[in-house]
Amino acid sequence: MKRWQPNFVASEAIETYSSIWLRLPELPTEYYDHTILAKIGNKIGRLVETNVCTSATLRGRYARICVEVPLEKPVRSHIHIGNVKQNIIYEREGILCLSCG
Repeated sequence: MKRWQPNFVASEAIETYSSIWLRLPELPTEYYDHTILAKIGNKIGRLVETNVCTSATLRGRYARICVEVPLEKPVRSHIHIGNVKQNIIYEREGILCLSCG
């Protein structure tokens, strides 16, 4: 999404960022806190939103957050949280390339 601007022409617009939902499988439940998820999301891109079920720890298999990522950089397949390598699963797999972005 983009802010409204006068005389907007969609075919001439250049998108540099995209918001995408991602999952953090098997994230320990002690990290299911908005402040911690915001820090994790901001390491990946810019946190946009956390899933309500995630923030209430109702779903224990994965945390789900929405981040805004730059399109000119490859997306990350994992991040390190302390000494733990945390895998990242992007929803709608295949729309972002892990090699070229």
